[in-house]
Amino acid sequence: MHPRALVWAYLSTLLAAVGATVVLLVALLLKYLPHDYLAKAGLVCHVDTSCKAALPVWAVPAFPLLVAGALLGLGVYAAASLCAQLGCTTALRNAVARVPPVGTGWLCLSSRLEGRVIIVHERSLVSYTMGFLRPRVVISDSLLETLDADEIRAVLSHEEGHLAGRDNVLILVAQTLAHAFVLVPGVRFSHARLRRALELAADSYARRATGDPLAVASSLQKCARRPVPARSVALGTASFADDGHVVERIHGLLGEEPTYAWRRWLAGAALLLTLVFGVFAGSALAFTDVGLGSSADCGGGHQVPAASSIAVHGFGDGSAAGGHLAH
Repeated sequence: MHPRALVWAYLSTLLAAVGATVVLLVALLLKYLPHDYLAKAGLVCHVDTSCKAALPVWAVPAFPLLVAGALLGLGVYAAASLCAQLGCTTALRNAVARVPPVGTGWLCLSSRLEGRVIIVHERSLVSYTMGFLRPRVVISDSLLETLDADEIRAVLSHEEGHLAGRDNVLILVAQTLAHAFVLVPGVRFSHARLRRALELAADSYARRATGDPLAVASSLQKCARRPVPARSVALGTASFADDGHVVERIHGLLGEEPTYAWRRWLAGAALLLTLVFGVFAGSALAFTDVGLGSSADCGGGHQVPAASSIAVHGFGDGSAAGGHLAH
């Protein structure tokens, strides 16, 4: 599969796992929430079940509070993770701004990179993309001195691939969800695979842009052998050689470029995932035994039965029908 298709596949898996967790927690909250709170929210119980809780009597009051606390905690942790990533990116941008810039006029830049490349004084071989709305590419003068012209072009093409795919925004969303829902099965795996697929997609972009996979592999090998400062690996940044899959990426670059036919498969997989998630969400909603309220709601949160329900429950049982009508 094409690396860019893998990016969307793992991102969809991550979103589905998080969405299913939230739907499940909301369903549990609605299932065991007291009727008075349901009525205030404009929701009512179904007539045939009356939202009878299956929990012990001693657990019913505490369980909704526990579920609500879990939902609130996930939301707060996700917001904290988002703020942390934005803060790290802001601090990194300010640190780069304080360094005297080096002119880029001598570099042969593409139209997408024009005005977006910043050269800083750094002893390590640094190359990364930072920012979300208008991302920038930061490279060090040591990288320019160490690599030859073809390798520099390969590094810049790799970072251009991150710009073209809006990878920093994808990283921001994926890391926020992965940090908040780390205990959900599959979330950590999907996030790790997503980061790997992003780098593979950028390598593929550089391979097509330069037409020289050896130059991309050589630049990757040289950058991987030189340690990168900690501030360059901030949250929300896409660095050139810090993902831990350098050997795999080099092997992929040295192999033949495969022919991909992935758009139809990706569309089919997305449709199947949407169908499965829709069935899951519908099942969770049915599990709650809760529906939207109406003007005929009772004070206790129970919905007044319709005429068909009265006929079914009251046929052959006059006392039952009278009881429903009185209610």
